[in-house]
Amino acid sequence: MAHRILRPYFLLLTLFVQHVLSVSYEKIYQFDSGEFIENIAARSNGHLLLSVLTEPNLYTLDPSVPNAKAQIIHHFDGSTGVTGIAEIAHDIFAVSAGQLDLRTFQGVKGTFAVYTVDLTASAPVINKLADIPDTTNLNGIALSPFSPNVLLLSDSASGAIWSLDIKTGSSRIVLQDPLFEARPSNPLGINGLKTRGKYVYFTNSAQGIFGRVPFSVLSTASGPAQIITKVPGAGFDDFTFDLIGNALIANHPGSLYQISASGVNTVLINSTSIVEPTSAIFGRGSNESAKTLYVTTGGQFTVPGGTGGQLFAVTLF
Repeated sequence: MAHRILRPYFLLLTLFVQHVLSVSYEKIYQFDSGEFIENIAARSNGHLLLSVLTEPNLYTLDPSVPNAKAQIIHHFDGSTGVTGIAEIAHDIFAVSAGQLDLRTFQGVKGTFAVYTVDLTASAPVINKLADIPDTTNLNGIALSPFSPNVLLLSDSASGAIWSLDIKTGSSRIVLQDPLFEARPSNPLGINGLKTRGKYVYFTNSAQGIFGRVPFSVLSTASGPAQIITKVPGAGFDDFTFDLIGNALIANHPGSLYQISASGVNTVLINSTSIVEPTSAIFGRGSNESAKTLYVTTGGQFTVPGGTGGQLFAVTLF
């Protein structure tokens, strides 16, 4: 929407924080059958990385190409699925993988590891960074707020945030909190992780929580976990932030939430055509891509012959 009258910038920001005027979306890719897309990352060249829970593969896809097909970057032997993904340096990504029973979403303790995926050269270079043997279900990954050498990892089963030293490979629990815990009805507690400022933000799928934890320069929590918003019955999964701090959260079974910094909730999309949203990221590589929110889904992974995971391009007006 173009405006001829210039308005004060702060007013535009205020209007955007309060609400998005309208939303449009289109499906730009879908796996053939059964593939559960768990997470997404955007490369500086505009290509997208997709982790898949139902097979131990990391995929790449160029959303700018009509009828583009997802291509396998790497197959992680010894795992049944790929979970978290986060860029840790220019075109270098940390990826977690392990063994997971998708009938129950219970992970197998001792099978999870974190790898680096280096895409700076013509051919991908994959190395195991570390095994994390005492975890049961690694899920989200984020860089520690004050250290580019420390990764933070969410364990959805045990309700903990782990730290992993990229240089030494040593790992430990840095925080456990009741706000991270799973429930008997849902084994996925703390899920997505993102860093913004001095805070590590998180979702809890079982409790319908979006919250944050302040961190210190020592890569440890400097205060208790805080609830930004809690939506009973919500299945919050992974998320991203827009430029002014609104969180865009994929929510099971078929919606996309916008949550402001003050905790105001807005349901941007609620549709049966978006089957089990799992994650969201803004594009990169061009001004147009940066305005596009990409949302992934798990699809009908429990239904024999059901639809595969989907990729949607969402435009926020």
